[in-house]
Amino acid sequence: MNLEKTEGVLSTTAKPDKVLVDEILSRAMGLNGLSHEDVSLLLNIEEEEMLHELCQAAGEIKELTMGKRISFFAPLYLSNDCTNNCLYCGFRRDNKSAVRVTLKEEDIIAEARFLQDQGFKHLLLVTGEDRGKNGVQYLSSAVRAILKHTEFRRININAPPMTIDEMRRLRGSGADLYQSFQETYHKETYAVMHPSGRKRDYVWRVGVIERAIEAGFSKVGMGTLLGLYDYRFEVLALLAHAALLRSRYGITPAALSVPRLRPAPDALLDKPPYPVSDSAFKKIVAIYRLALPYTDLTISTRESEKMRDEVIHTGASVLSAGSRTEPGGYTRSVSTGQFEIEDKRPLDVMEKVIRAAGLIPDL
Repeated sequence: MNLEKTEGVLSTTAKPDKVLVDEILSRAMGLNGLSHEDVSLLLNIEEEEMLHELCQAAGEIKELTMGKRISFFAPLYLSNDCTNNCLYCGFRRDNKSAVRVTLKEEDIIAEARFLQDQGFKHLLLVTGEDRGKNGVQYLSSAVRAILKHTEFRRININAPPMTIDEMRRLRGSGADLYQSFQETYHKETYAVMHPSGRKRDYVWRVGVIERAIEAGFSKVGMGTLLGLYDYRFEVLALLAHAALLRSRYGITPAALSVPRLRPAPDALLDKPPYPVSDSAFKKIVAIYRLALPYTDLTISTRESEKMRDEVIHTGASVLSAGSRTEPGGYTRSVSTGQFEIEDKRPLDVMEKVIRAAGLIPDL
């Protein structure tokens, strides 16, 4: 990825007029994605009328590629033990007030069964980074236990970067998709936000998606944590990363998450250095849909009820529901969570919301 080129494109791109925006949206309806230059122009849209057209086009493309379905999943946090010190995270190593928990196998199965009883069919396993407590052996055992003792058949993993051999082992346990967020592609900001721990290594983290593919994961997920740096740079850099994967491996990310920075227990970062407004957030979701028309776009419970009810019409295709971000949070809430939840509606309520919107819930 040429991040210097990305910065250059942003610095030289002017605000587009309506004629140019209409041309870009017309090309996007061909479902072949967008160029770097097209995306940079759309990111500079501020006028309400053009934003409306952008979101409308994204909604149409989502229906063309995926129909009216909105899929649901539940995040299952396995461990908040972590050796990293990310400024924005409740799991950070130096959070002395954190109550640390790494779930045992029986607790993992209990949490999974609880979510199964709620009606979920898809799980996302999440963990902090402490290789001695929640490394590949622990994760692989968790996947096998859930597959053996529950009816879940699709288990995705959101875990810290590993080697190719470790990834191969994780894939062999039955994990379906591996995802990792770069958090920020801006190297200087990345160094500030990750002052210590293995996660401080920018190159190690940015290369994890390629290692996952080389280890046998045909489905990978990506994302940036919006609010750490200029969202325009982050969107362009992520799409450049996706293009790199496509050119090298013939693989487009199966999933793209769009998280905004949220407050976290005893985090050192109390507010976003680069706040992302609601209008900008909707613009980002729409641009991702135009640029990656066949990729699932995930909007988590970090967002408000109002926002999530809106973006299901502007490109989003996957939602979490009734989420807890602390290990054991579904059956016994005794540990520290990763960040604060905004939309607390449970799955049964979300199903009704989706149907009332004229869409189809896919559990």
